[in-house]
Amino acid sequence: MNFSFDMPQGYSTADLMNLNRVCTKMGKIRRWLTPLLPVLAVLIGSWILTLTWLVIWAKGLEGHILDAVLMVALGTVSVLLSVFFYRIGAWISGKLSVKGTGAIRITLDDEQIDQRTEKGCTQCGYSSICYAVSYRKTYFLFLDRHHSIVLPAAAMTRGTPEALEVFWEQKTGAPIRHLL
Repeated sequence: MNFSFDMPQGYSTADLMNLNRVCTKMGKIRRWLTPLLPVLAVLIGSWILTLTWLVIWAKGLEGHILDAVLMVALGTVSVLLSVFFYRIGAWISGKLSVKGTGAIRITLDDEQIDQRTEKGCTQCGYSSICYAVSYRKTYFLFLDRHHSIVLPAAAMTRGTPEALEVFWEQKTGAPIRHLL
């Protein structure tokens, strides 16, 4: 049985954000540390902003306008970084990926996984996949801890998600892990 996935615009920002979330959830330490970073950024940014506004209210600006502007900017950036944490990670992932790939077509057949783009074609056997994860209607076939073939269920043009999971378990002997 064959399964095909067509992504006319390549990987979307949502796909890359989900990849970053999956990498976070799969790591032993990152699973706990990464969600703390945005919380700490909000707390630190809020503390900086509150302290700055209290000093301005109590003493006025009296020649310290630049200091106040820098502190407000630092606090605001800290809060914004926490709000856009995963989007920034997706942007970095997009910057690190191959440019100009155009449309991506991935086919899973009985022998291998075939990925075709405007830049070229790659094939890999099922034995080269470390593990498979399903998260938010997207399948991630991990080549190592941070690199994955992303298969959005919405881009599936041949086959069904249920049949893909059965096929995957037959080919690899391991089920697709489902994350919440």
